[in-house]
Amino acid sequence: MGYDPSSTQTVRAAGGYTSTTMNTNIGGSTSIRTAVPEESGLSVPGYLQINFMNDVRERKILARGGFGIVFLADALSPALCEYGPVVVVKQCRKEKMTDRDIQLLYQEISIMEYFKPEKHIAKIMGYSEEPFSIVMKYYNLGSLANWIDNTSDRLRIYVIAFMHDIGAGLMAMHYKGVVHNDLKPDNVLLDLDENGKPFCVLSDFGISQVLSDDMMTVKDFRLLQVRALSLAYSAPERLQYFRAKVLSVERETVFSWDVYSASVILFEMLTKKRAHSFD
Repeated sequence: MGYDPSSTQTVRAAGGYTSTTMNTNIGGSTSIRTAVPEESGLSVPGYLQINFMNDVRERKILARGGFGIVFLADALSPALCEYGPVVVVKQCRKEKMTDRDIQLLYQEISIMEYFKPEKHIAKIMGYSEEPFSIVMKYYNLGSLANWIDNTSDRLRIYVIAFMHDIGAGLMAMHYKGVVHNDLKPDNVLLDLDENGKPFCVLSDFGISQVLSDDMMTVKDFRLLQVRALSLAYSAPERLQYFRAKVLSVERETVFSWDVYSASVILFEMLTKKRAHSFD
C-alpha cells in the first residue's frame, strides 16, 4: 500500500511549498513527512494535480465556512470519474489561510492519497492550487452525524458494522503512525457497498498528525492543543494535558485519543443522544 516513488513527481506548490516523493520511515514502512514553507519538501504527488476550470463544474453548495465552501460537482475529466460522474470539492479561500493552514491542507492531500487503497478511508481524486481545492469521491449517504440524527431505531442494526468500519480505518492509520485527531460523526461518511449495504469511511484529515517513533514534538503537540479540541469527543486526559500545557506526549497516548473518540461515537449511535453537552 502507498506511493510508488518512481511515479511521484516533484511540483512547485503555491506559497513557497515544494511537493516531493515520500521517503521517510514510520514504523518500518514508507511514510509521510510534512514541512514548513521554503525549508523542505511536502509529500504531495504531482500526478494528482488537476486543471480546475476544465475538470470540474460546480453543481450544488453543501456547506460554507470561514475558510471556504464544500460543493457537489460534475467530474468532466475521465481521471476523476473512477467512482462516478459526481465528486465533492472542498475549496479554500487562500487569503484567509495562514502558512500553517496551507501546510495542513497539503498534508491532508498526502494522507488521503497514501491511504487511498484502504476501503475505510475517504478517497481523494485530485487537487488544484488555483483555486485551492481538494476533489474527493462523493459518498451518497452523507455523514454519520446525519444518520444519527435522522434515522429510525430499527437502523441500529448497523451500529456494529459501522464500528467495525471506523475501527478498520483507525487501525490502518495507526499502523502507519498517523493519528486522525478529529474523529467525530461529522467526519465519518456513509455509502453503499457492492451488495447494497451501508458502510463507513473516515474523512477530514486537515489536523491529522504523522507521529515520530517515540514522542510528538513540542511544536506538533501545541498544534494539537490549539487546533483539534472538539470537546465532546476529546478524551479527559487530553483536556488535562491541554490545561497543564504539556508540550510532548507518548505516541501510544495520542493513538488512544482516537479510540476514545470512537467510543463516544458508539455511545451516540446507540442512544441517539450527545454524549456531552457544553452549552
